[in-house]
Amino acid sequence: MLFIAASKAGQRLPQHQRAIEAAKKAGVSHIVYTSFIGVDVPDHPALVVQEHKATEAMIRGSGLRWTMLRDAQYAEAISDVAAPTALKCGKLQSNSGDGRMAFISRNDCVASAIAVLTNPAVHRDKVYHITGPELLNWTDVAHIISSVTGRDIKYEEQSDEEQFAIFDRMGIPRVATDDSIVAGHPWHSTDMVSFARAMRLGHMAFISNDVMKLTGQKPRSLREVVEERLRL
Repeated sequence: MLFIAASKAGQRLPQHQRAIEAAKKAGVSHIVYTSFIGVDVPDHPALVVQEHKATEAMIRGSGLRWTMLRDAQYAEAISDVAAPTALKCGKLQSNSGDGRMAFISRNDCVASAIAVLTNPAVHRDKVYHITGPELLNWTDVAHIISSVTGRDIKYEEQSDEEQFAIFDRMGIPRVATDDSIVAGHPWHSTDMVSFARAMRLGHMAFISNDVMKLTGQKPRSLREVVEERLRL
């Protein structure tokens, strides 16, 4: 069974526990879970990673066989969310400092999951890091958006509190609520600020060749995803 993490950070764990229990009752023997890079980092500051770590522990303790697919941040989060905002104001703002991420295309995540699901016995009780081909910081991201669109985009580094203030002005709540929907997504700023803080501290700088091992194909670069999805 492919277990895709619930979307609302801060409220996932009860949902995940119920999903695991339901899988056992339904006779599922093997869970393939879409986790996140950095789960093994002690005292990881990112809320999303803390929740994935707890979910992995639930799965390991369930008695079921498992495979963990620890995804990097989706490249589409840049092309579909960060880039359009940057193009409106000419800047990317983040508290991620000079931290780096190997952004991964969702299509490569899907291909990796299919490879595991079509031959689960081979991947039983294994962990894979599903990352893109290069580690990039937000200055690199701004340069990619600029070069693809022909627009001058600058990266403006923020402190954690400055980033919270930006989200406050956007009306994004600091904690998860049932109605915290902004642009169709269950955003809340503690999730996003803690994520970028972890990136700044180097806790997201993972890169592997596991996509190639699983699929036989090189993962797509962030530039390729941005070029495809920002057809200007």
